[in-house]
Amino acid sequence: MFIKRILSIIVPSAVLFSGCSQKADLDFSGGAGSLDEFTDRYILAINARDTEEQRSLIHPLSFANLAELQELFIREALERSFRHSIPDERQVNIESLEAELLPFHEMVVWPVEPTHQLVIQFNTGEYSITTFVRFLREENGKWFKILPRLNESNLERYSDYRDSLESQMEAENNK
Repeated sequence: MFIKRILSIIVPSAVLFSGCSQKADLDFSGGAGSLDEFTDRYILAINARDTEEQRSLIHPLSFANLAELQELFIREALERSFRHSIPDERQVNIESLEAELLPFHEMVVWPVEPTHQLVIQFNTGEYSITTFVRFLREENGKWFKILPRLNESNLERYSDYRDSLESQMEAENNK
């Protein structure tokens, strides 16, 4: 359940990954010109299940130099972003983050530090509320979502989780 909690909080769109290594090699043509534009485009991408638009809003350093297991973790986490459509009736808040108080610092490594937090909250049932928390940063005059990576100890836990899933699937197939 720990991994599922991390997956649901940290990020959420099936994405192609690149192996860029230096900032100069990265493509910053995506992103959004303002926080309002970012929010609107992000919500539209989620509701349309548009993975390309999602990718265009993600900071390119989020995909640089990923180990295979990190790439798998991010891919699975991003796929979860399409579980819910975001309705018109929603609350949206954008808050500044202080560098020394970055969220999840004990669980993740940030490829680039986020400076803001986007919180989108909406009802998904009579007694159910869903909250999306996304971490953002402005770079080169554009706003991007930042995808964190698991730190070493949590990456090891994730590997054990994946091994356990594969064993369960194998056992099911052998029945």
